[in-house]
Amino acid sequence: MWTDTIAPIRNETAAADRARDLEVANLNGLAAVLVALDPPVAPGTAGLELHFLNPLHVAAVLAEVAGGTPAAQVFPIRGGHRVRAGSGTGQVQVTAVVAGGVPESLRLTVAPVGDYSTYRLELIFDPARIDPFFATLDFKFRPGCFSSACAPAWEAGRPRQVPPRIDYMAKDYDSFRHVLMTAMADRVPGWQPSSEADLDQVLIGLFAAATDELSDFQDRVMAEAYLGSARKRVSVARHARLMDYHIHQGQQSSTWLWLEIAEGEAAFSLDHELIAWAGGPEAEGGTVPFATREAALALAQRAEFAPGYNGFHLHTWSGAHPALPRGAVGADIVSAPTPTAPGGLITAGELADAIREGRLTRLLIEERLNPMTGRPPGRNPAKRQLLRLLPEATVIRDPVAAQDVVRIAWQGADALLHDFSFTTLCPGGRSRTFRPFAAI
Repeated sequence: MWTDTIAPIRNETAAADRARDLEVANLNGLAAVLVALDPPVAPGTAGLELHFLNPLHVAAVLAEVAGGTPAAQVFPIRGGHRVRAGSGTGQVQVTAVVAGGVPESLRLTVAPVGDYSTYRLELIFDPARIDPFFATLDFKFRPGCFSSACAPAWEAGRPRQVPPRIDYMAKDYDSFRHVLMTAMADRVPGWQPSSEADLDQVLIGLFAAATDELSDFQDRVMAEAYLGSARKRVSVARHARLMDYHIHQGQQSSTWLWLEIAEGEAAFSLDHELIAWAGGPEAEGGTVPFATREAALALAQRAEFAPGYNGFHLHTWSGAHPALPRGAVGADIVSAPTPTAPGGLITAGELADAIREGRLTRLLIEERLNPMTGRPPGRNPAKRQLLRLLPEATVIRDPVAAQDVVRIAWQGADALLHDFSFTTLCPGGRSRTFRPFAAI
């Protein structure tokens, strides 16, 4: 789902190169949109001057609207905070489309006028003639604003007064004593720390000792008062007994395992217990055994295993979208090639069907190589995250690469915690750094 709170990561140089090559490929896309609110625009409406990257197929888009297709269907608008955009009554939408002043432009009439938040204009037309990567534009209802990052027109108010310095990390005697001495120096002109036998130093020491003891009591009481933060087993057992649940002495734990299926294996699900262990076949001692209980689940809830789910690549749209930003909840992926299957072990249609039918519900994204060098040294092993997929997958076509792409989305609670780069720029040209997606 698109949201204006997540700024996409773009390689502007690669995007400009892709835009320049569209006309040769008999393609077009959206370049810029200019907003007008003053006359001759009718009151309560806004005029959008939409510019394309080249003059190809602009007349065909205009003919589509003139032929009876609603303008709001060809040019849908999304976004808005106080005034929402959409196809409903009273929502911001395109009401009319006419030819522009130059061959590569159109004039759109929008009603009602939206608020100052970011809106997204999209062109839904033949993907064989309009590049999907350049089919959307962000804008605001503010004349003279050529992007969605415009400075406010009003002057900033008076700055807030400087609040008192409070060290919320002070939790022991030394830190509390330091806080009290700093406060004395701020509030008493000319005050300086002196002998520990002086009355002010004695009082500071007494207060620091008292707050140290109270802080320890507070941490212990608050931690043990809640089931999620209790640090003692006896506290957890007492909380559980309040819900008539008695904890057994045996304590089990669970984790996720990533499995790579050998190429040539048919898709299958587990109908019996699978035993795995940490350390590898040559390890002696220190191994940690794991046992799955897939057989205890209903057949529809069991995970499907197939070689085609071993790994996927991010589709970078000719290098124009080389990374995913922190907070992203969707991506365009393609099947990872293998020596025996250069196009991947699974087609885009099969992958989309597996997601929509619930046979593929989770993906693992990780940083396998250092994005600065394209080599394992220096990679961040902490950049590893489980993504729970939504049953929504769409197959779209990249006309430039002549390749089918699967657009996926995952739950908002699994929004990316880090920026993930998928391409390393080397002196000899681009080099894909790693295969980031894998089924789990």
